[in-house]
Amino acid sequence: MDLEEMYQVLKGASGGNGASYDEVSRWFHECQIIDGLILTEHLFDVSYERLAPNREQLSMTQFIQFIGILARETKREVDSFLDRFKTVKNGIIDEIQQRYRETNKKYIINQFLLIQQQVDVRLAQNLIFSLAYLG
Repeated sequence: MDLEEMYQVLKGASGGNGASYDEVSRWFHECQIIDGLILTEHLFDVSYERLAPNREQLSMTQFIQFIGILARETKREVDSFLDRFKTVKNGIIDEIQQRYRETNKKYIINQFLLIQQQVDVRLAQNLIFSLAYLG
């Protein structure tokens, strides 16, 4: 695992546009990168906001800079972040896949309802034409 893969997983969890503050924070807590001792929530927030003052999503370049800032400030090796993140990576991927399946189910149901409405409209039109024809 490298930083690019870590970023891609977090980007996927964030909806695909970038790594969001909420998702990075959530999963960094989950795998204890934010442990309250060496890396506190305050240090996490300050470091994130240096790159994204309004807590907007991070690009890959910003994310790599963010990890660099955290490594420097905590005097940890980047690999220690990667090792901890590996413990939650599969859970994140499972969650993304579940969200994708749910989205697909909703899409299919909506398409079915739309088709059903179109069929009902066509049936109603045919009945109206039949009534008009019968005079």
